[in-house]
Amino acid sequence: MARAWIITSPYSLPIQRQVASQIATLSQDDQDVTLTEVHGADLREGTYPDLRTADLFGSTRVFVVRNAETMSAEAGRVLCADILAGDLAAELILTTTGSISSKKLVKAIKDQDGFIELAVPKDTDTTAWERLVDDEFARHGLQANDEAVHAIIESAGYNVDLIGEKVAQVNASVQQSTVTGEDVANVVVGYGSKGVFVLADQMLAGDVEGALKALRGCLEAGDEPLSILGGLTYKVRQLISVVTQLSPKEGGVYVPRGQIQQFQAIRQRFLPGEMTKVVGHLAACDVEIKSGDLGPQAAIERCVLSIASSPVWAVPNPDREILR
Repeated sequence: MARAWIITSPYSLPIQRQVASQIATLSQDDQDVTLTEVHGADLREGTYPDLRTADLFGSTRVFVVRNAETMSAEAGRVLCADILAGDLAAELILTTTGSISSKKLVKAIKDQDGFIELAVPKDTDTTAWERLVDDEFARHGLQANDEAVHAIIESAGYNVDLIGEKVAQVNASVQQSTVTGEDVANVVVGYGSKGVFVLADQMLAGDVEGALKALRGCLEAGDEPLSILGGLTYKVRQLISVVTQLSPKEGGVYVPRGQIQQFQAIRQRFLPGEMTKVVGHLAACDVEIKSGDLGPQAAIERCVLSIASSPVWAVPNPDREILR
């Protein structure tokens, strides 16, 4: 009996590969597959997939709905009704990088164990990201040394789609099976995003070059300055909670036990009174982004540079025209 699936991930590359794997499984034993693909937004009355009729020549029929989060509510109701009726004559695969609006449709597929969530490593799990890059090189029959792996992450950040793209670029240019950091540097450019919390760690540790590079990666990845500022502020609140020994309830933030020593070490970098400056820079940046003339990207860059520098720069006065 045919089934319905939802394949979801924050990135499109893992989804594409999972769909290809699903179809390859269906085509085992020389079984013909008739594949139909459609974008979720294009599903409307008169174009809904026929999941009830078997193929005249015995082929396995597969309907793939890409970007299913863009489907209309009516399309979701029609598909859900077919699934709940049972005895599907065609496979249905919905792919999404977001959330499907029809909760009943999602539940119907989950109840049939058809929900596949392709998770990615956490931003803090550097080993897992390095392993992911290693695996991507291996897909092309390449073996990368540590410098090559790190160079890919520096340029692509923690973005599965970009990692796949950068590794493919390297594969198209190298003549040998072993890849070095120099091979990557000769082909790949860019500042990859490793997430705002990695940026915050580098900023608080006083790594000016690393912090600015991480900030460029966040901005190139489409992160809004105000959202970046929120992440930086959260990290600073964690630091203050550790320094002042506040409980999670008192400080309003939770600090994992494994990060307490890290924050204690970071505290040693700041001179007396500089923690107050750090908070002042965050507040001034918030004002500048929302109502200043400097521009959001310039404001967040000035904030990061000011806090990462040693000693910490003086807090700007948003009301002074000369600072804009």
